[in-house]
Amino acid sequence: MNKQIYTITELSEELNQARQNVRRRLIKLDIKAINRDNREYKTDPLEYDYQALVKLAEDFGVVLRTSFSTTNEQASTTKDQANEQAKNDIIEVLKEQLEHERDQNKKLSKLNDNLLNQLDKNQTLLDQQQRLSLNSINNIKMLESELEEKKEEKEEKETKWYHIFKRKK
Repeated sequence: MNKQIYTITELSEELNQARQNVRRRLIKLDIKAINRDNREYKTDPLEYDYQALVKLAEDFGVVLRTSFSTTNEQASTTKDQANEQAKNDIIEVLKEQLEHERDQNKKLSKLNDNLLNQLDKNQTLLDQQQRLSLNSINNIKMLESELEEKKEEKEEKETKWYHIFKRKK
């Protein structure tokens, strides 16, 4: 169904013309507003009927669409724009999340590399410590065995001297 009453702004939107051009054509074609005399205030918008829209469309050379299809197209266009905007918003959020995840992955990768380097250093230090401990243990055993040998030699010597002194008595 066609809308029965139009303001100048609505006429300009329907005809895809500037408001000023629509107003001038209304004056040129001597189309009168239907509420010209019974407006409460002079600032209330002038209203025109469907016939005025048809005359203006003919004068501008514009093909009119039915208001039902126009309303549907506007609704579908608005819906499409809203869907597109929602998709764009989702894409932006996902891009931000992806960038954040990439930053996190870079930080974790650096941290992992640092931990692996530290682990290598710790393993090297542990290996060195174990070698030094083994060397120390071997040195201690060697020194103990030398000490033991010295003690045995000393005892042997004492025993020999002791026997020698014992015979003299």
